[in-house]
Amino acid sequence: MREVVTRRFNGQTYEEACEWFVQFRAGEADAQARRKFDQWLRRSPECVRAYLEISAIWSEAPKLDPAGRWDLDSLIAAAAKGDVIDLPHPLARESRAVPDPTPRRHMRWLAAAGVALCATISAVIIIEQSRATTFETSTGEQRFLTLTDGSTVNLNSQSAIEIRFNSVERGVVLTKGEALFHVAKNPARPFTVSTGGARVRAVGTEFDVYRKSAATLVSVLEGRVEVSQPDPSRSSRSSEARGGQPVALTAGYRVTVTQGGISGSEPVDAAAAIAWTQQQLIFDSASAADVAEEFNRYNARRMIIEGDLAGLRLSGVFSSTDPLALVRFLRDRFGVQVVETDTEIRVEKKRN
Repeated sequence: MREVVTRRFNGQTYEEACEWFVQFRAGEADAQARRKFDQWLRRSPECVRAYLEISAIWSEAPKLDPAGRWDLDSLIAAAAKGDVIDLPHPLARESRAVPDPTPRRHMRWLAAAGVALCATISAVIIIEQSRATTFETSTGEQRFLTLTDGSTVNLNSQSAIEIRFNSVERGVVLTKGEALFHVAKNPARPFTVSTGGARVRAVGTEFDVYRKSAATLVSVLEGRVEVSQPDPSRSSRSSEARGGQPVALTAGYRVTVTQGGISGSEPVDAAAAIAWTQQQLIFDSASAADVAEEFNRYNARRMIIEGDLAGLRLSGVFSSTDPLALVRFLRDRFGVQVVETDTEIRVEKKRN
């Protein structure tokens, strides 16, 4: 998906970018105009981004609309209502004569082209939003996204989401890993996050969803959400819960969703729940096996806890990018033996 779809759409910036693009396309930008254009670009990184996106959309329009339902020339012609000047290819000059327009007609053409180009961008966004779009992070990578509705997503390491927005619902599928959602309020279009076994519905709130192998953890930091288990016999968009009504969850609480149902809500430390966004991991009497599993999401070398050591209980704050700090902690606290290779950090009991 083009980046324009993952950020808040700033109408004024894009209209200005359209005007500059059309002016350069027509080859009418003199030295003074270029200086003004340079000043405009320096005003904000969003100006640079908007201009580059519009240029890319213009050049790749045929690929974005293989069915030929719309094209830029016809859009410009329709917007200009007959006042279109037949221009050569962008930035190219041909020997055939082109009538010189009067300033008034030329400005009308520029305005018409700008309107048409902005309309084209809107069409691209609508087309792209109708498709499921995937964002994925690799080991140790985190990603911040701004969606078209203004909502934001922090995507944790080894995580992936699919964006499935439509006119009725703002749908997101967390296919693996963990994500922190800050939802823009829009009561007319609920925001839902599905993980297969769980469905979270929100209007305007902030919450964290962690999809593990056998359970989904939902922690609410702000506002209120409804957590349910969609009935597998129904459509994936059905909000009807399996085995009961949706569970209301308020800020400061968390539930765990498994095949057996939804657990009772329990208090959650908000700072601990999203410590991963600051590359920290906070554990409170967690098993060594669970701690190692968390570290393995952020580091290329896998940590393996051998035998009975997996049941050891650990508490503390660790850097997610420094597994050796955990190794030092285990050595100092429990006197373990560590065997390191290029691919593994194996923690074992000391041999006699």
